[in-house]
Amino acid sequence: MERSLELESQNPDALTNLAAMYADLGNTTKAEQLHHKVLALEPHNADHLNNYAAFLQKIGTNDTFLSTFSELVAI
Repeated sequence: MERSLELESQNPDALTNLAAMYADLGNTTKAEQLHHKVLALEPHNADHLNNYAAFLQKIGTNDTFLSTFSELVAI
């Protein structure tokens, strides 16, 4: 996965997949950084917002989750 980012460092799908991998490995800091990068690239993409909201819910960041979910509903 890291190799795919070398080739396409601005690819939101590759970044999202890498974020999921880091989250599964317990590196939530790196996963959140990648989610932020994805949202900086495509801030109004419902799929990306949904992925980030699911990540936040999974790690128990409820306040941020609710804010992100509200943003998603607004789209």
